[in-house]
Order: sequence, then structure tokens, then C-alpha cells
Amino acid sequence: MARANVEKNCLPLNATLKEVMARTNEIAGDIIFIVDSTNALKGVVTDGDVRRAILNGVALTATADQVMNTSFTFARENTDHTAQLAMLNERIRFIPI
Repeated sequence: MARANVEKNCLPLNATLKEVMARTNEIAGDIIFIVDSTNALKGVVTDGDVRRAILNGVALTATADQVMNTSFTFARENTDHTAQLAMLNERIRFIPI
């Protein structure tokens, strides 16, 4: 994902699940980066996280911080590209940098 497109994938901690779903639909993707007021990455929400939350009775008005994954894989900007690629697998398809 190009750096310029990352902003489209970001929503604040207080975004509702409905907003997360709408943004996921808008970007035709399956991951949303949840950021705080300083744009620091705090968690990620995938389309699967939203589906599981809804199936478990979580309301669409619940906030992203209630369902986000805070144990996500990430890389630092200075991480070698080969090392970044090695992090990808069936379960990990995106690596925030």
C-alpha cells in the first residue's frame, strides 16, 4: 500500500463499527488502522474482526477501540525490505510501517 493511500485506511479510536465497515467498503480493502489524536497507530481492525464482533452481539455503535487488535505485526521504517517480506504469510497480509 502506497504511503499516500494509508490515510484512507485510518480511523480514530472512537470510530464506530459502522464507520469501520463503511470505510472498508469505500476502500475495497479489509484492514483499517486505528490511530489516536496524534496519528499514532494503536490497533488494527479487519473485516473479520467486525464480522466476529457482530456475531458476538457487539452493536454497530460500539467503538473501534473495543474490537481492535492491539497485538499486530509491524515493522519500523528502517527494517530491510527483505525482512518485511519475510513477515508476510497466510495470516499476515499487511504490515504497518
